Formats: sequence, C-alpha cells, structure tokens
Amino acid sequence: MSILDKLLRRGRTHVDAAEATKPKMTDEEAHAKRIALWEEIRGNPTPERARQIIEEATELLDYFDRQHPLHDNVNDLIHAAERAAGLDRLYHAGGSS
Repeated sequence: MSILDKLLRRGRTHVDAAEATKPKMTDEEAHAKRIALWEEIRGNPTPERARQIIEEATELLDYFDRQHPLHDNVNDLIHAAERAAGLDRLYHAGGSS
C-alpha cells in the first residue's frame, strides 16, 4: 500500500467520524422538532422538561451548523429553555448598580 493510499484512507476515516457525530434526521424532522420545541417553551414547561429541551435543542444546534439560517434561532431556543429551567446566565458583565 502506498503512502498516498494510507493518507487518503486516514482522511476518509476522519470524514466518516465527523459524519457519524452529526444527528441522524432529515431536514423535515429537524424543522418539525425545532417548531415543536418552541411550542413547548411557549407553553411554560416544568424546569425538568426545560432542561430536556436544552439537550434536544443542542442536538439541533449540531444539525443546523453555523452557516444555516436557523442556527441563531436554535440558540435563542436554548436561551429561552435555560430561563425556563431557572438557569439564567449573566449576559452583561457590569449589570445594574
């Protein structure tokens, strides 16, 4: 086996591993799940369910990469779920005095 064959095979293994980590769902499933999670957030879920929504939305964030138009929307969903779960973050370093 030549060095070139080894390099190509190793490179392909890296690509296969990256594809294996991407959630397995179709575009339709991802869009439907995003909408369903937003509806749950609007329905004022329990803190426990809000934590589960954070996990599910994080999976969607992996599906909608940074270049996808819905990436920021899913980030907003995660922040809304954090607030519903009582996990508010301090976004402003100074805060009010």
